[in-house]
Amino acid sequence: MSPATTTIVVDDQEDIRFLIRHLIELSDGNLEVVAEAEDGETCLKVLEDLPLHDPQVIVIDWMMPGLNGIETALRIRETRPNARIILCSAFGDPTLEAEARAAGIDRFLSKERMNEIPDAIARLVEDT
Repeated sequence: MSPATTTIVVDDQEDIRFLIRHLIELSDGNLEVVAEAEDGETCLKVLEDLPLHDPQVIVIDWMMPGLNGIETALRIRETRPNARIILCSAFGDPTLEAEARAAGIDRFLSKERMNEIPDAIARLVEDT
């Protein structure tokens, strides 16, 4: 069995982090959540303490206090250019999706489609 695909979940709502963690870890895939963060700054601090190969995927909310998801993704790209990033937001529109892609975010999902996160992670890792 290959090693698990490692993920960080970043969302300012604890219940959403809980839900995303369980969607990931209970999926059929070989996926593991190695950390959670409640905002962009905490995410960046968590990343400082993890090896460069972990996490492989970061699932991040767009609307958070302090740094939003796009600002956080830009900062992540400075130190971890190979990390795959999924932006998950309740506010889905083409303008936000285009802004996310321009910031180097690999996939955009509305929170209405959270159940697709495990498949999106698997596809991103397969494409690397």
